[in-house]
Amino acid sequence: MGKYVNAVDLADPSLVITESHCAEADVFVDSQLWEREIDPADITLPNTLLTSIAGYWAKREAALEGAVGVETILFKKSVEFEKNAVRLAATISRKSLGIETSSSYGSITIGRG
Repeated sequence: MGKYVNAVDLADPSLVITESHCAEADVFVDSQLWEREIDPADITLPNTLLTSIAGYWAKREAALEGAVGVETILFKKSVEFEKNAVRLAATISRKSLGIETSSSYGSITIGRG
């Protein structure tokens, strides 16, 4: 069972999506989070943005697995799924995930002595 998406939640008549594809999607999403210095443990799930990214990545993996060559429809679909996942991953931020950020600044008094 995937952390961000489950195979039963993804429907595409041309693909056979398994839980291993969802596990690979989890790895991709976690890597995107860590790249932005966001600990996946800090996120309350389910999160629609991460679910969408994981869904596209799981479909990408399934399409690649089913593709016979680079000129096949499934390979072309995998490229589109990857583009969508990467495009959405670019929007990941603490704010977009609803993680509180502390942006308060302290103040000090500087005197001449």
